[in-house]
Formats: sequence, C-alpha cells, structure tokens
Amino acid sequence: MRFDIASATDVGRRRSENEDTFDVLPLPNGALCVVADGMGGHQAGEVASRLAVDTIREVFRRADEQTLETLIGAIQKANSVVVDESAADPAKHGMGTTVVCALLEVGRAQLANVGDSPAFMVRGNQARRLTQDHSWVAEELARGTIGRQKPPPIRTDTS
Repeated sequence: MRFDIASATDVGRRRSENEDTFDVLPLPNGALCVVADGMGGHQAGEVASRLAVDTIREVFRRADEQTLETLIGAIQKANSVVVDESAADPAKHGMGTTVVCALLEVGRAQLANVGDSPAFMVRGNQARRLTQDHSWVAEELARGTIGRQKPPPIRTDTS
C-alpha cells in the first residue's frame, strides 16, 4: 500500500515566526497525518503545537488499536498536556493550538479536528473542505449574525 503525502507550511503575513508543526506516522494499515497550528498572538504557540503533535504521535504509537476512538483520545490527551504545561510555566500562560488529523487507510480517511485549521480533499483541480471550524467566527456565521466575505483573488505571478 502506498500513500502520496505532501505538506507545506508558511509563516503568513502577520507573524514573524512559524508556529506550525506537522508529522506523518506510518501505520501497519495506513498512516496518521497530524497538523497543529499554534495560536498566533498567544504566548508559546510553537511550543503548544509541538507538544500536541508529539503527544498524539506517542499515544498512537503505543495504542493497541489505531482507530478513530484512539485518535480522539490522543487529541484529548494532547489538550491536557498543553493545558498542564501552560499552567506550570508563566511564560507559556495561555498558549494553545489547533489540531487537524487524518487517519488514512486504503479506501478510507477518518478526520478529527479542534479549532480553525481545516482539512481538504483535493481531486484534480477541485478542493473540498471536509471539516468545520470551532471558532467564534464559525459560530456567528452559522447563526447568520455575520456574513461571509468573498476572499481576494489568489496572486499567481511571482514578480
């Protein structure tokens, strides 16, 4: 069995440091892909994202079964680790991260996410969003309190 997995990360326009962490864990029947995006503007977002990815990977490595339930438990454990580290060190107070994971098997993908980092399925030239955000903005959009803005066109020239 073979999966083609690619990743890319970018610091973005507003931050000076990249707070993203990602990993791919090969499994006997597939792979686990994990992406965490430290919360920009909060202290130690890069620490939070690294702790989350490391914790999820270790829980999965040690698990008897690699199921969606295991993944949900791993994300919950990662949350506890990040919260505990934040409480233990004043320099990391308030740190946090989003997490999006894909548990891949032949013919099947199971997703889990927390926060506003999306997962997409790409086929040909089409990308389809598969996850919902867990954020204040997403809640307000769902309520109809605020409207969606059309994104600016993507610039493709490099000059």
